[in-house]
Amino acid sequence: MVKIDSIGKAAHSSRPDLGFNAITPLIHFYQEQERYFNELVAKYENPVLGRAVPVVTKIDGGEQLNAVPDHAELFVKLRTIPETNNDEIIAHLNRIIANLNNQDHAQLSIEILGSKIAVTTERNAEIVAIAQKAAADHLGHSFNVRGIAFGTDASEMTKANRDMDVLVFGPGNATAHKIDEYIDLDQYLSMIDIYKQIARNYLK
Repeated sequence: MVKIDSIGKAAHSSRPDLGFNAITPLIHFYQEQERYFNELVAKYENPVLGRAVPVVTKIDGGEQLNAVPDHAELFVKLRTIPETNNDEIIAHLNRIIANLNNQDHAQLSIEILGSKIAVTTERNAEIVAIAQKAAADHLGHSFNVRGIAFGTDASEMTKANRDMDVLVFGPGNATAHKIDEYIDLDQYLSMIDIYKQIARNYLK
């Protein structure tokens, strides 16, 4: 998770020559970043998680319609995969900023709001088979195993043990982060019994 800050100089919109628009270098950064991310996504793919997922999630700039903005910021969420390296990505973004700061009086800076490692588990791992069996026993049908781009505690847990097998498994639907986000009560209650069976079988 990254925030890019751009500092400009305020002026009346009738005299932009007396100021410096903070939005302009931010747009240039966005364009350079998009080119880099497109190359990154095309180059690397994980057999479970697929490709990296970069998204610009928020842009702020300016205070009023008749003034040149003296500050603007852009927020990026990049969900990485094991084949990409967080530190290398950050270093490349810093190089983009350094190049832009050498042009047109830009004053860009980067703040890393979070840097979580990507986590993957083999499809034939013991925990996966145990969870599939427990789900089938309680819900009456099998479940496919797939990679997801969600952020989870697995990224923090595996810092202590990179060889730890992890599984994201629980009740849910397609309403995540929507206004009407909800969960079915019967799904929630069924998962309690499923988790009990997983724990018993995995810890034998």
